[in-house]
Amino acid sequence: MPTILDVAKRADVSIATVSRVINGDPAVRTRTRRLVETAIAELDYHPNAAARSLRRARTQTLGVVIRDLANPIYIDVLHGIEEVARTRGYALFLCDGGDEDAIVNLHLERLYERRVDGLILYSIGDKPPALDRFRADKTPVVAMGPAAAQLDLPGMLVNERPATVAAVRRLLELGHRRIALINKDTPPGRFRYRVEPIRRELADAGAPLNAALVVNVQGGDECQQETARLLTLPRPPTAIIALTHALTPYVLQGIYRGGARIPDDVSLLAYGDSAWAEAHQPPLSVVRVDYTLWGRETAELLFRCIAAPDAPVIRLSLDAELIERRSLGPAHAR
Repeated sequence: MPTILDVAKRADVSIATVSRVINGDPAVRTRTRRLVETAIAELDYHPNAAARSLRRARTQTLGVVIRDLANPIYIDVLHGIEEVARTRGYALFLCDGGDEDAIVNLHLERLYERRVDGLILYSIGDKPPALDRFRADKTPVVAMGPAAAQLDLPGMLVNERPATVAAVRRLLELGHRRIALINKDTPPGRFRYRVEPIRRELADAGAPLNAALVVNVQGGDECQQETARLLTLPRPPTAIIALTHALTPYVLQGIYRGGARIPDDVSLLAYGDSAWAEAHQPPLSVVRVDYTLWGRETAELLFRCIAAPDAPVIRLSLDAELIERRSLGPAHAR
């Protein structure tokens, strides 16, 4: 059975260099790496898989865990991630968290066992216990969105506050004072970072957010029913904000079920954008970010962490923007 010494002799390098190649040290020159990899292949050398010191041997794979792939914005995000990974010679293991903490954690456990070289995590909720295994093993993890700060990870944040303020001020300019919020509240408070700027802006304008118009739903059917119910109130909202794009189709169904028209009877603003939102009649006004760029920048950050796993935590940010389309109109008394 060939040994690491045999590999070193065949490649005409030191044992230490062979070890660095096996452990994926990015500082090894490309020519040297190829010599060692060729020697390993020719000798059919297999390192001791049980040795934890070899845990970091490159697998050329990345794990991507998205909290809820039902949200169409992640199509473009994933395109951006895959584009960068492909150019680096990496493949992706994509996992759908099913919008449940337990499922997210299960995927992390499986990705750890598959020895992915790095992990991209988008999850709003409690810290997944399996994340500690990646940290203990120094497997680079990069978070998308609020999880970066919540979990003390490197990450790509999205700065939505200026766009949120612009959206609320535009609604106020159009005369809206009764504004409803539709929130997918699993886990509780997950969109607090969106709600609070809205609440503050309305309060500053002398039109405090009415608690009766803040609806927390668990899924699509409930969202549709609650949206329709809001429109039957003695003083219904003149505008609705869908706090996640995944709920927007159900908000639309609830509006139409309630016999209302957009924007004649009620204006609609959504967080997150997609081709269907622009194609809808009328096209929907949204708070959005360049999702493909978000994915690309996240992947690039992960590769920086793979190359320097002990570097200080880096958090970068992209700015969201308000895209005003025809779903916003003047407030009308009903």
